[in-house]
Amino acid sequence: DNFLFGSSVFLIGLIGATFFLEGSYANLAPFAAEMMPVRLAGRGVGIAQAGNGLGKIVGPFLLAAMAGTGDILTPKATVAAAGPAFLMLSAFALALGLIFTASRVETQGVPLKL
Repeated sequence: DNFLFGSSVFLIGLIGATFFLEGSYANLAPFAAEMMPVRLAGRGVGIAQAGNGLGKIVGPFLLAAMAGTGDILTPKATVAAAGPAFLMLSAFALALGLIFTASRVETQGVPLKL
């Protein structure tokens, strides 16, 4: 029922959130490589991407459990499950942002270690 410039406010918010989430994920791979010594940079990126892959597997199972479905392999999406699903996504994004903010590892201007 809420529209802004002829588009749904929900859709506009979703596009905005996706823009910032994808930007943060795009910075994860180079950041993981810069934090490690050069000889271990490939492993650092691999560990970061393994965590990414684990989230792609565990995330849908968590969503299925939150939706209250009895069948975890073929869950049915409901309108009632949409709110908790977006809250879970925002909670994980907030947790990741807080972790990166708290770690405060600055790699700019620091020479690479061998």
